[in-house]
Amino acid sequence: MKSTSPTRSGVSSALLASLALAFSAATALAQATYHWDTDGDAANENYGGTGTWNTSLAHWNTANNGSGSLVAWTNPGSFTTNSGDNATFGGTGGTVTVGESVAVRLMTVGANSTYTFGGASRITFTRDSANGLLVQSGASATFSTVADFVGGMNIETQTGSQVSLAGLNLTGSTSRILTFTGGTNSVNHIGALTRGGTGFIQLRLGQSFSSNSATYHLNGNNTGLATDTNGVRIRRGTVVINHNSAFGTVSAAVVENANNTAGSGDTVRILTGTGGITMARAITFENLTANDTNDIREIGGQHTGGTSSYTGTITLGAFAASGSGSSLRVSSAAGGTTVFSGLITDGANTSAITKLGEGIVRFSRAAGNTYDGPTAVSEGVLLVTNTSGSGTGTGAVNVSAGATFGGNGSSSGPITLAAGARLSPGDMTEGGVSLAGTFTGATLTWNSDNTTGGLRFNLGEDALSSDLLVLSGAFSKGSGSSFLFDFTGSTINPSITYTLVTFGSTDFQIGDFAAINGGGGVFAFDGNSLVFSAIPEPSAWTTLAGAAGLFAAMGRRRRIAG
Repeated sequence: MKSTSPTRSGVSSALLASLALAFSAATALAQATYHWDTDGDAANENYGGTGTWNTSLAHWNTANNGSGSLVAWTNPGSFTTNSGDNATFGGTGGTVTVGESVAVRLMTVGANSTYTFGGASRITFTRDSANGLLVQSGASATFSTVADFVGGMNIETQTGSQVSLAGLNLTGSTSRILTFTGGTNSVNHIGALTRGGTGFIQLRLGQSFSSNSATYHLNGNNTGLATDTNGVRIRRGTVVINHNSAFGTVSAAVVENANNTAGSGDTVRILTGTGGITMARAITFENLTANDTNDIREIGGQHTGGTSSYTGTITLGAFAASGSGSSLRVSSAAGGTTVFSGLITDGANTSAITKLGEGIVRFSRAAGNTYDGPTAVSEGVLLVTNTSGSGTGTGAVNVSAGATFGGNGSSSGPITLAAGARLSPGDMTEGGVSLAGTFTGATLTWNSDNTTGGLRFNLGEDALSSDLLVLSGAFSKGSGSSFLFDFTGSTINPSITYTLVTFGSTDFQIGDFAAINGGGGVFAFDGNSLVFSAIPEPSAWTTLAGAAGLFAAMGRRRRIAG
């Protein structure tokens, strides 16, 4: 007769099943959700308020509808991934003083609530691979002291909400992904991202279902970021750089292509927030596809005063064939200057650049840039100050009405000025004051609206202090009947003849040119040069005539005396 006693394996299976159930129950218990409630009355629904968060004060309601009881916060035995309870802060809002170290799995700040978290102790977020902090629509959460995190958590800010973090510190030896997901018009102020152990932070901005209108301000020295291309990756939204080390020491920050759906219109903007910022890290824009015609990729500055700089290599991926996704936008807000002193390259692609914003953008790399697509100067000022190569790569340069192109560098592609556009040799100050210099180009086609000074020149006391345009090829007449040089601000010396333009060939006639603030001077061709001579002021003519009369009288007296 066979024994009916359980086998060793059967006992083990039963034991394992029992342990699994016990663990599941313990986990469920550990992940209970508690609601911040400091008024001491569990029965009403006046949640929220100001108070101290520790493990002794009963500031937590077990229910969100007045049917629960007030309890104290309980920490897990160890602050490991996904340990601890969930905390919800809703109601009227308030100031929460963290009175001792606390661990929270998921913290939620309820819709339209405003909370400030501070104190000498730290909050540790334990969530891994999911939301660790959720700021619901219209809410505001300010963390005035640094918080720790142990897992790869997501911070989500919903529509119209705001989070401000003094800093986040990764503990432990495992590298983790830290993701920010922003809703429509949400604002994320992110302080220093550091690491207390050997693991690195892999920062992801604008991931998953993020909105194009979300903003991420990087305000700190992010020493905790991974140093490879996993350190910073961006998919959607505006990233505002407010610290020189906002991208840590990554080999390159990467702008990803969020999706290839036609008309998706995914937007990424990288902007310096204030003058004086220098971003030294390389930035790579991944390839777009033919479907990405409504996407936007922009890099520049939003500051309205001072100068910021990008000194690392900017690598352009392939862009869409048309629409806003067909080029990289470089920008500078009115009153500000943004300098790109690192190489701008497109590798094996043929990628275009469009200048936007009323401020000044300067391409200042000494050896020029190597991108192959066209450059469109649509707004404001684009200057090149290279000493060799071409500041605008190998492509054509097209300048729109109201915009200005120039500098004391060179451009190898054909240049076309639309009617109402300007070309200005020489550099400019931050205030837009033109400085004397020589601009070198290949060919120039000048279209005129008959009223705008299409060529803006600063003439000084001598040739060395005056602007010069040097063209190796054709100086071509486009549409229009009057082609105006603008000499506003010049100190014109009537005793010299200025060389304005040298060229390989031209179809202009002298009668085509006129001057704004030219003092009644005259234009002339001198071989393959266009020159300008000022007419002396009447007082100067009077002096010269008087001197001539005096010399003539002296001559007559000498003849009479002889």
